[in-house]
Amino acid sequence: MKPNELKAELQRKNLNYQDAAKALGISVVAFQRKVNAITEFKSSEIGALRDLLELSPERVTEIFFN
Repeated sequence: MKPNELKAELQRKNLNYQDAAKALGISVVAFQRKVNAITEFKSSEIGALRDLLELSPERVTEIFFN
């Protein structure tokens, strides 16, 4: 997980943590914990972020998988 890359994609779309958390159906605190690698993103959450941020499959791999 590359948190800075995810943050950059959120900024590119003019979205904040609240927007992303709402799209995932989780709290902002839960989203922060995932971004900070305290907990992991579920595959369904990665898919929702892919759609929200309009990420290519390559970009998803770059951000979420080392």
